[in-house]
Amino acid sequence: PAGVSIRDATKTFNTLPVNGLGEVPARSVLLDSSGHLLATYYPHDIFRIPVTWNQIAPVMRDAIVAIEDYRFWHHGAFDLHGTLRALSSTLSSSQVQGGSDLAQQYVKNACILTHTSQAEKLRCSEFSPVRKITELRAAANIERSMTRAQLLVAYLNVAYFYHQAYGIKVASEYYFSEPPSKLTLTQAALLAGIVESPTQYDPVANPQNALARRAQVLTAMAEHGYIS
Repeated sequence: PAGVSIRDATKTFNTLPVNGLGEVPARSVLLDSSGHLLATYYPHDIFRIPVTWNQIAPVMRDAIVAIEDYRFWHHGAFDLHGTLRALSSTLSSSQVQGGSDLAQQYVKNACILTHTSQAEKLRCSEFSPVRKITELRAAANIERSMTRAQLLVAYLNVAYFYHQAYGIKVASEYYFSEPPSKLTLTQAALLAGIVESPTQYDPVANPQNALARRAQVLTAMAEHGYIS
């Protein structure tokens, strides 16, 4: 029964221990005493360069919210009631139900980036109730410790845009040879569309899919008041 599933999910959610996400790999630089660059290091060969809020074009921030989590600025604190309903559906079916908000996506992506073995990476995104509950619990902790703006920037810095482009800075430079602060509306919409399915919406290999997805992002931005 649904009531039993919700009761069990509540017990699991409230008692499950959650490990820290750890240090997400990012570029490190070695400088000499005069401040000159000696070497650049990318842990685990992950090419990721974090940026700040002001280094991301507003249209990029708006595009990702509109298509991935349009209630991001409004749903506030972690929605435990809604979470438990989703968990009930998950526990009573053969696969995980419902979409993930940006906090949950951040947890999944950070988990993948902080593990080195392929088996560990696969466990970060496997379709299982235990994995989903762990992700939800970690997301709840994240939402309590970050402002919405901090969470949005953190997510954009770990999102995967295909072609080994982790984070919005590397993606912006890879696809458009521009820093993320200079992205135009259509460029931002294209990038925002990639993250749902990087292979399917890869603009290099599948340009028509990418353009169709870009149109969906622009439509979502219009529907939610980000553009006219």
